Amino acid sequence: MSYKNCLALGECGLDKRIEIPLETQKKVFKAQILLAEKYQNPLVLHCVVCFSRNHPNQKELNITVPMIIHGFSKNEPTAKQLLDNGFYLSFGKYLVRNPELKTVFQSVPNDRFFLETDTIEESLEEVYALAKKV
Repeated sequence: MSYKNCLALGECGLDKRIEIPLETQKKVFKAQILLAEKYQNPLVLHCVVCFSRNHPNQKELNITVPMIIHGFSKNEPTAKQLLDNGFYLSFGKYLVRNPELKTVFQSVPNDRFFLETDTIEESLEEVYALAKKV
């Protein structure tokens, strides 16, 4: 069943810092990917200490929906690799709190990023104001 107000599926992905076994997470993640494909909704990816393990699924499962990396905090080569493979990047607290991420943000095309606040104290307006300055 499809919901007209459902614009994306997420956060989906793998997280090595939680107690749920990785194999269980992989099964759930694969099911979430299949749902996103079935309903043609973008996927918002949560990658914690499993960053490289999410990427191969795109090719393995022939994913056609847009995939957005939530809370991007990696380096410029990683950003380029993801962008070259069709991913979008979402910036929030790490952009605000990590000055080194500003150069990574500057390298991302304007049509390939999102801004977020997640659970940080800063407002979306503050994240936007910072991104605008960069």
